[in-house]
Amino acid sequence: MANIKCPACGSAETVEIVYGMPDAEAFEAEKLGEVYLGGCCVSDNDPERICKRCGREFSR
Repeated sequence: MANIKCPACGSAETVEIVYGMPDAEAFEAEKLGEVYLGGCCVSDNDPERICKRCGREFSR
C-alpha cells in the first residue's frame, strides 16, 4: 500500500491500526513497526492509521 501522509505533520511514516484480539503475526508486525495494535474494543469510528512521527491517529 502506498504511504498515506499524516494530516498533522505531513509525514509519510504512517501505519495501519489493527483492532481486535492480536495473534502472533500481529504482535510480530507491531514489533517490526508495520502496524499499530489499537486494542480489543472496536467501535464504528475508530481511527484507521497512526503517524509514527507525531502519534496522530486519523482516518482517510
